[in-house]
Amino acid sequence: MSVEMRANRLNGLPSLTGETGPVPRPVTGPGDAPVTSPPRAALPGRDLFGGTPAYLALSRQNPGQSWQARYVTGLVGGQTRAVTLPAHITSNASAQGVEAVAARIRLAVDAARSGLAGTERAAFDRIRLALGSDRGAQVALEALLVSGRLNQTPRAHDGRSLLESLEATLAETARPPLRMSDVIGDAVQMVADPAQVIQGLRNTCTAASLEVKLASEDPAEYLRLVGALAAGREVSLRGGEQLRPLSGSEQRDDSGRCDASRLFQDAVIQLQISEPGIRYVNPVTSPPGDYPEIFLAPGGQVLPPGRAGGGMTGSGQARALTLLSGKPHDYRSGKSADTALLERIDRELAAGRSVPVTVHLGGKEQLQHAITLTALSGPEPGERVYAAVITGRKVGTVTQTIPARELAGILVGATLPSPSA
Repeated sequence: MSVEMRANRLNGLPSLTGETGPVPRPVTGPGDAPVTSPPRAALPGRDLFGGTPAYLALSRQNPGQSWQARYVTGLVGGQTRAVTLPAHITSNASAQGVEAVAARIRLAVDAARSGLAGTERAAFDRIRLALGSDRGAQVALEALLVSGRLNQTPRAHDGRSLLESLEATLAETARPPLRMSDVIGDAVQMVADPAQVIQGLRNTCTAASLEVKLASEDPAEYLRLVGALAAGREVSLRGGEQLRPLSGSEQRDDSGRCDASRLFQDAVIQLQISEPGIRYVNPVTSPPGDYPEIFLAPGGQVLPPGRAGGGMTGSGQARALTLLSGKPHDYRSGKSADTALLERIDRELAAGRSVPVTVHLGGKEQLQHAITLTALSGPEPGERVYAAVITGRKVGTVTQTIPARELAGILVGATLPSPSA
């Protein structure tokens, strides 16, 4: 079965942000970008794009835009809709329209900063200063401020909030040639918009899927882990084991991933290995388009196909998520149209939790890919639409919608909480 993964900008789809008023519908005026009327009230919640209430993936779908235009498109979810921001400002918008909305966003950021307690406001200012001139990181930090996520639960394993984790991590020194401000600048953007996570030219879709989940649902912990990996430290996990930086991962490779994703994904691939002595190796350089990573046996020989070429199995993904989250997870295989599996996936999404799943892409049975389902829209089974972050080679093509009937035809399995958990 050939399935086309389609990008979607929420046009006509129900809101998933917990709004108590009427669902806003995009309308288009002559020569203007689509806008939306504000709801009566808005609550923090999961949006169809990226699973977070702010800095949506929509802002990454036109990479030629200025950061100002991306800023406008990013701050549209969750609580930010209460300040009556247009939902979609694209490169077609007039300069005056972008300037007007950017000014309103500036007011929203200033108001949110003023609402912080004195010590929190001082910490926010120090973080913003430490991020330097990284405009993307600055935009993401402000989006997290306006959406209220800097102080939301859950806290990291060490008890720190996202705001506290950011400040503590930025005070550390990264192992050369990394710079901590660059690594955390990457991580902040992925917390604000997990659809920025990519796997690039590596077979790390399973680890990237877990990165999407952790960045969106446990952001303070994600920052804590990425900071420790950048500093070259082992770090205790919620599940009791240690996450260790992969040797050489401080060096940039040709995968196209940012520093934070490379550090995290490579460490997680190594983490999931349960057989003693087996090592994951990701060469620093390789011919363009190659997927060079391998697994080595204790004696140094390359393992045969099936374990060679990087990546990890569904059971390995479940083991890694168990250790990262501190909650037991299992990998459940499912045949086409497995109703029971789909029902479990739907229950997780309804509870506000994303689900890493494995699918067949393009109808090719031999090609399996791990993606992350982030939300479900539609009241009737035949009308349901899943939102998914599909970590590909580059940003801008990763947030998709999949009709339920099509997902049923390509689903291979899912990593879910253990029934006894």
